[in-house]
Amino acid sequence: MHVKASSSIGRFEMRACIGKAMPGSGCATSKRMVRVERRNRCAKLKPVPLTWNQSRKKIEFPRVQSLAREEPLEATKNVKIGFIGGGQMTEAIVRAFVVTMCIPPENVWVHDRNENRREVFRKLGVNVPQGGSVEIGKTCDAIVLSVKPQKVMVAMKELAGLMDETKILYSVVAGLSIEKMQAQFPDARVIRLMPNTPVSEGMAVQVQEYQLDALTGVSGSGPAYMFLALEAMADGGVAAGLPRALSLRIAAQTMKGAAEMVLQENGAEPLTHPAILKDKVASPAGTTIEGVTTLEKHGFRSSLIEAVKAAAARSYALGGD
Repeated sequence: MHVKASSSIGRFEMRACIGKAMPGSGCATSKRMVRVERRNRCAKLKPVPLTWNQSRKKIEFPRVQSLAREEPLEATKNVKIGFIGGGQMTEAIVRAFVVTMCIPPENVWVHDRNENRREVFRKLGVNVPQGGSVEIGKTCDAIVLSVKPQKVMVAMKELAGLMDETKILYSVVAGLSIEKMQAQFPDARVIRLMPNTPVSEGMAVQVQEYQLDALTGVSGSGPAYMFLALEAMADGGVAAGLPRALSLRIAAQTMKGAAEMVLQENGAEPLTHPAILKDKVASPAGTTIEGVTTLEKHGFRSSLIEAVKAAAARSYALGGD
């Protein structure tokens, strides 16, 4: 089995080549490859209203609107992709598809057992089939498993007999190994993914499969840690006298700016260590070092470390290995 794995902060992809390397995949027979790359999902264009079908309906989506297109990408305009499970992760991916037209809405199918979730995707203009998983399995070229780990075996059974060598099966299910997917669908190509909800932003990183649980702890679950820290910073600003809306906006922009400094500082590879950037902010006997000292007293760094370790351990446990 040849494995090509990649992840992203915002877009996280893991590819597996079973039996033989797929054309252009870069899979090697002698060793597993690790490669890091930055890439854009689609060409960056000026924001334009999104239109599709005869209704010419316009939808505004924050943050991904700068990638909006009116015409689908030539390379993917005929690809039909279906999602089994319509949770938040599926919604984030589908929204990005719809706005960027990487996959045109008429070629996207989503099935979820919850009618409220189905209605969300109807409003996005994608297909919500009456035939559920079976219809998606018969219709689509690529199928994405996007259900809770506890429900993934049921979802795979619904696709039994529908996944031949022409199909690609993706999984964003924590802990579901390539080996288990291949055991269920020996003829299909299987690809393991671990995106996070800011799926339209970021970079792709390729890793060995055994590292995916750790990446889940950092990247897959990481946005929640950042949102929690952001909420706490905004609350602190309110406690210190700022209006809540202003405090939240300032805190969010500060977090964004700090992250961009790590990623872009001098264009360096490897990245500048965040401790160096922290020291540039903290002047002797100043406000910053006072705040950092308080964070250290309350175990800020150790709490984040333990959170990543706990999330990685949970991902491993969900795989039953």
